[in-house]
Order: sequence, then C-alpha cells, then structure tokens
Amino acid sequence: MEIREPDTVDGDAVRDVAGRSLRASYALSPDAIEVLVGDRQSDERLRELAEMERGVFVVAARDDGVVGFAQGEVDDEGHGNVRWHHVAPEARGEGIGTELFEHVESALLDRGAETVRAHVLGDNMEGAQFFERFGYAEAGTTEVEIDGATHAVNLFLQESETDAEPGDERTAPTNVPETVEDEGETLYVDREAEIPGDKGPFFELYSDAARESLYAYWCSHSENVVAAGDDLGRLECSDCGNVHRADEWDDGYL
Repeated sequence: MEIREPDTVDGDAVRDVAGRSLRASYALSPDAIEVLVGDRQSDERLRELAEMERGVFVVAARDDGVVGFAQGEVDDEGHGNVRWHHVAPEARGEGIGTELFEHVESALLDRGAETVRAHVLGDNMEGAQFFERFGYAEAGTTEVEIDGATHAVNLFLQESETDAEPGDERTAPTNVPETVEDEGETLYVDREAEIPGDKGPFFELYSDAARESLYAYWCSHSENVVAAGDDLGRLECSDCGNVHRADEWDDGYL
C-alpha cells in the first residue's frame, strides 16, 4: 500500500470510496450521500484541489486500486483543515486511516499551516473518536447544508489549542466489567461487542454466561443498562443522553 497524489483517472475510485465509506459510517440518507459526493468530489472540484498551492489531496492505493483518500487545505488564517478522510469499508482495520491522517497532517504543516484542524460531521461518532487518538479535542460546532437539510460539523483542534481534553465528551472506559447487576439479575457483558456512541461506547449484555441470549446493552458513559434499540438499531441512554445512530447507515469508521 502506498500514499500518493492522485492520478487523473482516480476520480471515479475516490467517489466510490467516499460513497461506500459514508454509507457504512454516517447516519445520512442515501440521497444525501449521493448529493454530497457528487458536489464535493466532482472531477472539477478534484482538479481544483490538486492544483491548489496550499491544498493536500492524497490517495491510499494497493495493487487492487484506491482504498482510501484524504483532503485538506491551508486557509488564509494559517489553519490547516482536514475535511475529507475516508477508508473503504473492506480495507479498515489495517492502519490505512492512520497513515492517511499522518500524511495529510504533515503535508499541511509543510505548506505553512500553523495548526491543523479536523472537521467531522456530527453524524459520525467513530470519526470523532479516531481524531481524539491523535490528541485532538472537540472545540466547537458549525453547520453545513446537505440535500436541503442542515447537519452539524464538529471541529477538532489540537489539545494545546483548547481547554478541552481529548475524549471529554466521550468516555472511553478503561475497565469494562465482565458482569453488571440489573434489578437483582446478573447480566454478562460482551467486551468484544463494542457499539459506538457519541459520549462513549455501548456493549452488548447477555442473560447467560455463554453470551448467547442478548438481553440489553450497557452504556459505558453512565454505566447503566439500556433497553434494546429500535428497528434500525438506534440506542439511547435515558440517564446521560448517549446515542448510537441507526445501523441502517451507521456501522463503523476505520
């Protein structure tokens, strides 16, 4: 796998990766994804980005083609902005997302950025957790319109730029229990079945030690039991407001 600048024929591959990544990781409708990719990743837009003196556009390529890409630019105020960072679902878990981010972060600094910022749609909780691993913390929210609907965009800054600590709003539990008690009943936690939430992950709870009969979910932020989600798999903790978006469009990030 190599990180390289895109070829003139990579546009279709970039749009394919973007579309599939968005469908796998974001609580966006298919129509909104089609509009977003068509607008922000058009051939004209990709050419403009590739020709920008202070722009960064790289792809992650293997023998079987492009499996990821990242884009950003340095603005007039000296901020390096990472706006697109995607890995194809089948290529996640191989460190490609990390290599892409490290490359684009370094490239932005080389192009004169005094700081680097990451912009993450609020519909993607895994993306927020990813950037926190690099010492970034959420520092504000803006809005973007996609297909006629307004969506929140979370801004992540380097820890030194903000009073927030990485993960302040999203608890990453260091010790997930093997069992929890609920109304006098012992429930068994599947610590491998982690489900992302906006304040911290949920974990599946089973009524049997073999973990075969799913009972409910455990919220790591409030440390409380959460009943089964709706038909699309949406979970919400009534104690702390932690939310996992619908599985119809939300599944994983890297």
